[in-house]
Amino acid sequence: MKLPKPENLILGFVIGFILISYLLIFLVDIMTDRPDAMASPLWVHFYREGGFAEMLQWAGLGTCSVVSAMMWGRSTRNGAPENPDDRFWLFFSIGTLIMLIEDAGNPRHMLARYFDAGLGFDHSGLIPELLVFGTIGVLLLYPLYYYGGVTKTTAKTRKLVISGYVFYAIAAASSFVGTIQFPTGPGEWYMIYWDVGMFLQDITNNDIIGDQSPHLIVDFMWEETVELLGVGFLCGFVLREAHKFRLLKLPY
Repeated sequence: MKLPKPENLILGFVIGFILISYLLIFLVDIMTDRPDAMASPLWVHFYREGGFAEMLQWAGLGTCSVVSAMMWGRSTRNGAPENPDDRFWLFFSIGTLIMLIEDAGNPRHMLARYFDAGLGFDHSGLIPELLVFGTIGVLLLYPLYYYGGVTKTTAKTRKLVISGYVFYAIAAASSFVGTIQFPTGPGEWYMIYWDVGMFLQDITNNDIIGDQSPHLIVDFMWEETVELLGVGFLCGFVLREAHKFRLLKLPY
């Protein structure tokens, strides 16, 4: 029996997880009258830091990094000359590996506390945030510009890459808006971010998380959903290319 194409299989799984989790969240957190004494809302368990959605992201980013490294090495196998475009896979492998480390361990938050304590000036904690996101951006955008021929083989390949990059850009912008503290106060964009969370909290039947609930709803559900879609598109792209070059022998 032939399976769906790898990119369709990955995206179908990701979208299915999101739809099923949102349906369960709707049934449990919105339609069920739960007393405040009960445990955290269901959306927290699905989309919190280190929750189910993030674990799927780690698996996807790890797959992207390993398979991309294999794609980079395939052109020099058996002494064949290196194809310059294959350098894309080297940068992409390193970039997704750093994304995995950042997503799983949040080193930028730890570094931000060190910078705040050590430098002592306003917003010094933004330095590691910019360094980490800037490094990831360079590792992903530089090869796309110089060695992007591997992403232009078909229209579907281009759509997978562009969609993955766009979703991750949205997630990064959302994270930045959610953490930055402007000199004049939280800023207009942060208040929009907060208002979205307040709206989502108002339609539920409990506020177990307390005053942080609006922030966490957007920080957890919104950001993790967007990131999961991003990794789904990128992982689909990598597996599609690996299958095309017979690096992975799949029953398609």
